[in-house]
Amino acid sequence: MTRPANERQIIRACNESLQALLCASVNISILDLSTDENVSPDTRALLETTQLLIQGYAEATDFIGALAKGNINVEPPRKNHLIAPYKELHASLQSLVWQIQQVADGNYNLRIDFLGRVSDSFNRMVAALADKRRIEAELSLSEARSLRAETVAKAGHWEWHPDEGTIYGSPGVYKIFGMENQPLTLDSTLDVVLPEERSRVYHALRQLVEGDEPYDIEFRITRRIDGQILDVHSIAEYDRARRIVFGIIQDISARKCAERALDYQHRFQKMIAEISSDFINADHDDLDARIDKMLQSTGAFFQVDRAYLFQFSADGKYMNNTHEWVSAGIDPEIGYMQNLPLDSFPWWANQVRENKNVYIPDVSRLPPEAAAEKEEFQRQGIQTILCVPISRENKVIGIFGFDSVRAKRVWEDDQVFFFKVAANTVSNALLKHKLEQELIESAVTDQLTGLFNRRYLHTHLPPLLEEYKRTKKPVAVAFFDIDHFKKFNDTYGHLAGDFILQQFAQLLKENIRPFDIACRYGGEEFLVLANGAGGTVVSTIAERILEKARTRYFEFDGKRLHLTLSCGVADCTEFGEQALNAETLIDTADRRLYRAKEGGRDRCVYGDDASEGNE
Repeated sequence: MTRPANERQIIRACNESLQALLCASVNISILDLSTDENVSPDTRALLETTQLLIQGYAEATDFIGALAKGNINVEPPRKNHLIAPYKELHASLQSLVWQIQQVADGNYNLRIDFLGRVSDSFNRMVAALADKRRIEAELSLSEARSLRAETVAKAGHWEWHPDEGTIYGSPGVYKIFGMENQPLTLDSTLDVVLPEERSRVYHALRQLVEGDEPYDIEFRITRRIDGQILDVHSIAEYDRARRIVFGIIQDISARKCAERALDYQHRFQKMIAEISSDFINADHDDLDARIDKMLQSTGAFFQVDRAYLFQFSADGKYMNNTHEWVSAGIDPEIGYMQNLPLDSFPWWANQVRENKNVYIPDVSRLPPEAAAEKEEFQRQGIQTILCVPISRENKVIGIFGFDSVRAKRVWEDDQVFFFKVAANTVSNALLKHKLEQELIESAVTDQLTGLFNRRYLHTHLPPLLEEYKRTKKPVAVAFFDIDHFKKFNDTYGHLAGDFILQQFAQLLKENIRPFDIACRYGGEEFLVLANGAGGTVVSTIAERILEKARTRYFEFDGKRLHLTLSCGVADCTEFGEQALNAETLIDTADRRLYRAKEGGRDRCVYGDDASEGNE
């Protein structure tokens, strides 16, 4: 049977389309069904079959290829059920192409029964494709659930093909990395790992692939989109048969942040416990050393450049930098921070006096009203400063401060709270020190005049005399008595007498050397202990004090009071070593005091007359 030329042309077109299909060509055009009524039924059947084959075979080829590579997770029995019809159809198509070619060449008629077998094979493949679509729907649902799970868990899964050098990541991976959905390589993935941890992560991956070592690692990354640093945890297994690494990665920043916060709190509590124990066990004399140690501990803990303590004067007008710690390479400022008027820094001082924390994140952005503070802070190179007032009995007595010099510093609320706890520890230590000082002073200080008392004198004089015996460093005493003191009490009352005692004590302190010791010996008697000075020098000092007293008037209750003094001086060089002791030295000065009174008062006596002997 000879076919018309146009029919043979249609058959050849079908043949070419099917050959292209078998060669997995792309963009195959689907033939339109001929409306030519002269086309034979078998040719029309060929056209219909070819159209269906072109529609379904390409889709099946892509699906079966993904299935064969393992890119679609399907159980083995079901996988075979999907692949078998495809293989059968592929073989039938190869035979069909050959037969169509023969028909197109005019050799013999196309066998309808063979087309039927091809159609049966195609129907089975269509059924398999329907199963394939169900699988895709299931996979789509599974992927949606997986994506939701990844979002909730802040996780993603990934595959690494070492031979190809490629990495495939789920949306969760890209979200963690802060990257667009783009091809990944090992190098581009390692680029997001912090540089100091990169080699550790790479080594762990190589050990998994080459040494079968477990891959279970925590490290930190920098998100590409915003530069945020995240803590991540990744685990993986290596499929040696398929040479693929399957892994997951999870953002564990929240957990690590909580762990670090807990560790931070534990370390801080331990530090505060050690500091508190130090202060509790500190003696009065080593408090300064304990404060210095505390500044070093807290400065290192909070990672600042300078930690310091300022204490305010009793009237709250001046402040002194009493203690300071600086980190390596930072210049100390304590030498420049003495006797500073608080009003020199009004903006800062007003906040401190109101017992407010002063936190300046960026010194360069201080307001115009803080111009004086800005100038001083910048002179010291400070970028960020935090000061916490130290108070006692609702009165601010100083500040505890931290400076950041090398870089700006952000202080979180919990850190400021911890800093306040440390400041309270310092405040408690200073209060303890003050109470101890007051206790010591109450034992050795005269409450009316503020001078040392007789107990203090008899404690400190003997060691000085022993030192004189070893080194010949002189020691001398001047014994004073207020002339006619009883008349102040009798004429003006005891309050006037107390006033005179206080005024003379102040005059005495103003006219002796800083290292001399002034004591109220009892009643209206006072004694000055001079270390390192002989009788001649002390006599000169005593004469100056007598002159100041006789030329000064003291106003009391509208009345001008006047006083004079009698004084006796003695020094250790007047005695042999066997005879020299505190009692003999004071007694000698006392006898000379009475000689001054007997001589008419308002005078100083130094040296013996014929009736005295000091051997």
